[in-house]
Amino acid sequence: MLSIRIILYSFVVSFMLFVSTIVLPDYFDFNERISKWIFIITVSIIFLIVKEKWWIKIISAFLGIIVCIVLFVL
Repeated sequence: MLSIRIILYSFVVSFMLFVSTIVLPDYFDFNERISKWIFIITVSIIFLIVKEKWWIKIISAFLGIIVCIVLFVL
């Protein structure tokens, strides 16, 4: 159950990172700074709402970044 929650949160982080770095600047002509702040604010709100331990949030953030990097390479 814990691993499923970590995977779910990491996919949320990777999806938000993908949207804020690829979709918003390229297709909707957002500034990179605005899309960076949108990513930071939304992920921070999601992590504040989620009532998990701090190490689950850190692991899911790192896994989300790794998944997004893998998506960028592919």
